[in-house]
Amino acid sequence: MSNRTQTQNIPRQKLLLSAAVFICLSAVVLSVWKFYAYSNRQSEIEHVRQMAETTAHVLADRTANIMHSYISSLRIASQSPPMQKFRRTPEEAVADVGALLEHIARESPGAYKVRFIDQNGMEMIRADKTPDGGARLFPQEELQPKDTRYFFINTMKLQEGQVYISPLDLNMEHDEVQIPWVPTIRVATPISFDGENNHGVFMYNFYADNLLSIFDRLSKDGNSAFMLVNEDGYWLTGRPEEELWGFMFDKDHGMHSAFPEIWAEIRKQPQSFIHRNGAFWSAHSIALQDYLPADQRYRIVSEHHRWYVVTRTTLPVLSPFQGRGLGVTVALGALLLLLSWFCGDSLIERRNAKILKQAAERDLVRAEKMALLGRMVAGVAHELSTPIGNAVTTASTLSDMVEEIEEEIAGGELKKSSVTQFIGTTKNGCTLILRGLERASEMLKSFKQIAVDQTSEKKRSFVLDDYIEEIAATLRPHFSGTNVVLVTDLSANMTVDSYPGVFSQVLMNIVRNALLHGFPDKQKGRIKITSRALEDDMAEICIYDDGQGIPDDAIRHIFEPFFTTKEKIGGSGLGLSIARSIVVDILGGEISAISSPEKNFTVFRIIIPKTAPDATEHDTRNIYDVTKNI
Repeated sequence: MSNRTQTQNIPRQKLLLSAAVFICLSAVVLSVWKFYAYSNRQSEIEHVRQMAETTAHVLADRTANIMHSYISSLRIASQSPPMQKFRRTPEEAVADVGALLEHIARESPGAYKVRFIDQNGMEMIRADKTPDGGARLFPQEELQPKDTRYFFINTMKLQEGQVYISPLDLNMEHDEVQIPWVPTIRVATPISFDGENNHGVFMYNFYADNLLSIFDRLSKDGNSAFMLVNEDGYWLTGRPEEELWGFMFDKDHGMHSAFPEIWAEIRKQPQSFIHRNGAFWSAHSIALQDYLPADQRYRIVSEHHRWYVVTRTTLPVLSPFQGRGLGVTVALGALLLLLSWFCGDSLIERRNAKILKQAAERDLVRAEKMALLGRMVAGVAHELSTPIGNAVTTASTLSDMVEEIEEEIAGGELKKSSVTQFIGTTKNGCTLILRGLERASEMLKSFKQIAVDQTSEKKRSFVLDDYIEEIAATLRPHFSGTNVVLVTDLSANMTVDSYPGVFSQVLMNIVRNALLHGFPDKQKGRIKITSRALEDDMAEICIYDDGQGIPDDAIRHIFEPFFTTKEKIGGSGLGLSIARSIVVDILGGEISAISSPEKNFTVFRIIIPKTAPDATEHDTRNIYDVTKNI
């Protein structure tokens, strides 16, 4: 495609390029947004996890502290003087024990019922906290039988000194759940009285509201619901009222029925964090026994096996197309469109400038090649002038002698000596003419092969040493009128399958550079081309000269495009840059140079493989794209 056609397509290219930039920028912004959303979500999830864990520990610590105080109060009361008297003479101590229980019900925080139950399960003495904060001692006719209740049965199995802690459930009066509900934990201890002939149960009932209220307060804030679940999977708090305390009403309301998969995972791993259907479930198991003082655990029998503090969190979906994110997205999209348009415009301008620059550079390279070919033609023409001139002079001399012989024959004056001289001169002349023409033929043959190779850029097999000799033959005319000689020492003995045209261009460039820049002011010297075979089917070609050398500050840049120290004499700075591109990209080899101005030597070392890599037309064109070496 021509440069003109490319520039005519600029509007369409600009639109396509701007669209590509917009897509790329949008992808980057969307990725950043996704990362932000993910990080924010992970932060919120971690916050939920920590909140659930903290709540579980707070609940366990608070319950343990309260239960410890309840147990201590129960033990102190069970060893008080009224209870000691009751153990000896229960009939005489009933009034004193009643006063004690009434005092405990009134003064003990959290205890709303204190009672003594005889061995038959009948309440003997009972005091309840009144709504106004006082206490009421129940008369005999209001006392109730508790012989069927689990807490009485289990406490009666203990030895005196042991303490029983009941599960958390709802208080019952007359075998019915008390309305409104009274969540209760019971602490009890067995007591022997009347000379250990009779046994009974001394028991406190404690409100659990101060524990459960924690969950209600937490659930009111944020997107999380905090729930307390007992060991059987029933909800104790944190759910609608109709779903709570299912085991008290023979209803299968609980986590085990509503979320069976989640509950199964929680039972397998008590400290769990589960993601299901857009919700995050966090569960922490607490056992009250683990939080009580170690020296008391063996004396305490608890049916409070485990509670599960469960948190369910539904985090809002962060979307750039919802709420305030929509306005930000629209503004950001407009900004990206504007930025993409300017970027597309800038990239198109840069690309067009690069196209124009490459075109100019290709013209320079083409001119360099033509100049090289022209110099080679001029040198060959100059070299041919000598043998051809000699042949012309000899032929002219022979022509004159023929005319003289013809005149002698016409005048009848032909002598044997004249014929003998003519024959001798003719023989010598023919020898000179043949020698000159053979020399010219050889030079033309070498020139023709080199010229064809340089213009074809095709891969073929050739004998490396012979081809270098042909190149040297076409170069030697350039050494006329100088004090520099070109010699060869070739020992590669190798047939290579490579690109002779570009190879000859490299060799000729280096030799001409050495002749032009290495020997100023008719300086005497020598340029030598050597070759030898290396391992792994590689060949080494070296070009030595004993000229003035290349300064250290220049040797590092000689393969860079447009670098020259001879601007004043027309140096373009492209020759060695193109040579490097040819050796590396086309011949598949490497090139290097060392020099020492102090010791008067410079060496260019070229290493090429026996078989060059196959190159496409695009590759051979690209050796002249000097911008890739900048």
